[in-house]
Amino acid sequence: LKTINHSAFHDMTNLTSINCPNVTYIDGNAFVRCKSLQETIFGAVSFLGGHAFYQAQTSPHLYFSELTSLNYNTFSGVTKLVSVDFPKLTVMDNAALTGSVATAVFGTVTSVGGTAFLGARLRNLTIVQNSTTNSISSVCTNLYNKGQSGDLESFTFQMYTSGTNAEIQSRAISLSNGTYSNYSLLAPTTTRTLSIKVEGFPDISSLLYNTLFNKLNINGTIYNL
Repeated sequence: LKTINHSAFHDMTNLTSINCPNVTYIDGNAFVRCKSLQETIFGAVSFLGGHAFYQAQTSPHLYFSELTSLNYNTFSGVTKLVSVDFPKLTVMDNAALTGSVATAVFGTVTSVGGTAFLGARLRNLTIVQNSTTNSISSVCTNLYNKGQSGDLESFTFQMYTSGTNAEIQSRAISLSNGTYSNYSLLAPTTTRTLSIKVEGFPDISSLLYNTLFNKLNINGTIYNL
């Protein structure tokens, strides 16, 4: 089974678990009002239709490695979803995220619906940069415009680290030098971490006096900036 069709489990209020490790496509309304769900196991889901889990429940932590967009009301009304890990996510439609989610991992989000975060109060956000061309400028703007930036306790930008060490160093400096005014939209009390995973990273002294990040994570080692 690789696809769960439209309205497949609609209003099955006694359904408590679903184990479909090969499913990658979940159509709209698939689990509407499945309020007894406690465990949901899927594969590398790449598509979630609108209202897929509307007023339902899920496992408290969801990881969809291939998901690039959240459609309208995907998780609206879900009250027990605590964290989501969607590292390739770039698009969020209206009312896509539920208010119970406190921790999220997204790709470099470039499009956010006007009510995407309706009722949400994210505390911890990680953005995964998927190429050298995308940045956190639009992410910060979107969070600010949707009323989310002031609630963040921690913001981590996981930098794209493909290329030579010199190229990575150059991109890290560019990210942290504060030239993008959108960065300042993050609250000053937010812990702001630049995360870099690379072997043999060169001298970091040029990053110590940046205006955006106050922590640097290189291969798991934390430096206070």
